[in-house]
Amino acid sequence: MTDKDVHRSSRRRHPPGKAPVKEKKSALEDALEDAYKKARADGGHPPFRVEAIILEGTNPLTDYLIELSSGH
Repeated sequence: MTDKDVHRSSRRRHPPGKAPVKEKKSALEDALEDAYKKARADGGHPPFRVEAIILEGTNPLTDYLIELSSGH
């Protein structure tokens, strides 16, 4: 077992935060929903894990890119 494995196994996992999706969505919520739909269309199955949120644009911010992985 490496030092990295020991550190990873010693971290305490906390329950995820959760909030209802509101009727008026933010751009980030739209990007998450789009990533979810694309992951499902690509054969992925929930639960999905957000691997990265990438911000594009220099000034102003133009896009949120969401990378998901599927499975447990």
